[in-house]
Order: sequence, then C-alpha cells, then structure tokens
Amino acid sequence: MISVMAYPSISMRHGEVVCVAGFRSDTLWQPDWVRLFPFRVRDVPQHLRVRKWDVIRLRARKASTDQRPESLTPDMDSIRVTGHLDTRHNWEARRALVEPHRGRTFREVLARHAAHGASLAVAEAGEILDAEVTPRPTKELEDARLKAEREVAQGELFSLEDRQPLEPIPFDFHVVTRYTDDSEPRRLKVIDWEINQAFRNYRSSYSDPEQRFVTAGSMTFADRRTIQCSWSATCIASPISGSCSGSCGLVESDCL
Repeated sequence: MISVMAYPSISMRHGEVVCVAGFRSDTLWQPDWVRLFPFRVRDVPQHLRVRKWDVIRLRARKASTDQRPESLTPDMDSIRVTGHLDTRHNWEARRALVEPHRGRTFREVLARHAAHGASLAVAEAGEILDAEVTPRPTKELEDARLKAEREVAQGELFSLEDRQPLEPIPFDFHVVTRYTDDSEPRRLKVIDWEINQAFRNYRSSYSDPEQRFVTAGSMTFADRRTIQCSWSATCIASPISGSCSGSCGLVESDCL
C-alpha cells in the first residue's frame, strides 16, 4: 500500500523517477515498511499509474545499489492496482496500517536507525511551530529545467505520449517542530508530491500564490499531529539543526 510519494526527480541513470514507500502486507509478512525505487509515474500506461493509498501487487527484487533494509527495485511491468484505501469511517482502513507504527519521536527514530539500520518510520510531529516556504536559488532552478528538458528529448522515441518536461517547483518547504525529548526544534524538509502540487494549484488560482500557500500551509500543519516520513541515510546522520533530505508526507488520520 503506497503511503509516501515524493515529487519526481531526474536521475542520470533512470530518467524521470519517483521514490515511493508504503506498507508491505502480503501474507508472509506483518505490515511493514517498503521502499520502491526507481518508480515511474508519468510516462507509463494508464493501467500502471498509481496514486497514494493505492494497494498494488508487483514483483520486486532486493536493490543492488541501495543497502537500506526496506529498499526494493520494482518490476514496473508487473504492477497491478488491486484496491484503494479511502477515508471512510474516520480513515479506518489507513489507520489500521499506520497506527501500529506510531509513538516514536524523531530522536527515537534516529536511535532505531543507529541500532538496526531502519530508514523509514512514522514519527510523531510534536509541537508544530512553523511551516516555511523558501525560494530556491535561480541557478538551481535553471539547472533543473535544463535537466528535465534533456530527459524528455532523450526519451521521446520511447515515450507513450507527448509528455511535458518536469516542472521544478521554485520553493522549498519545511516543517519546524519541537519534541519534548529535544532541547532545540527540528527543521524538516517536505518533498511529498502533494505539497508541490498544492503550490501549482495555488499559483493557478490566486494572484498571490506564495503568501496564500504560506498561510494555508501553516494552518494545515498546525492542525496535524502525525508526520509520516521516509528518511534517507543523510537525513538520519544530519545534525539536530540540519534539514532533512528524506520525503515527508502527512497521514491525515491524525494529522501525511
């Protein structure tokens, strides 16, 4: 079941890809975290396209270049969507998978990584202090645009449709949160697909999208209590005041 989907990125080796994570729930395992990469979303047939909270069945093998215990390489041709977990009955179906993993602060997530190598976790959000929207450097955006244009040009012979280059989002998004077992707040980067798409929606709907997004984002995060995050090893190793390069998504059962 897919519960985390990062905004697409351009890989020199794989082209435009997405990192997705979720809970493995086949009969041989208790529901547990799994990461699927590289995962393609936009340039695949309609029946292979997935969205968050879809239940999928696929073949996958242990990732050869990623040693994190949850990481698998998917066989994209084998993907079948078998269901979708909706929000009925106060998110009952989604809660059933998420709730058993709750209860850890970010410090406890770090300790679990140090002890067992776990790189995916559900972390309680603590006290949300702020939601930040920061402009990205101009050169960084231009480099991202050129890379996306090259990726489309190189892959157009194999593309199934007229696909536009991936649009780089001109802002970075962070949540500032404080835990009772930390002496200082933590500033965590959010790269979930929805938060980037939310900016695009605001931009097309309002004349002041940046301010509107900051205001709405702050209200959204302030009303949430659980943040579901996939942490990369670099994020796990970052100092307490550093930013997180993993993807964070909101679990709306309590918050994702």
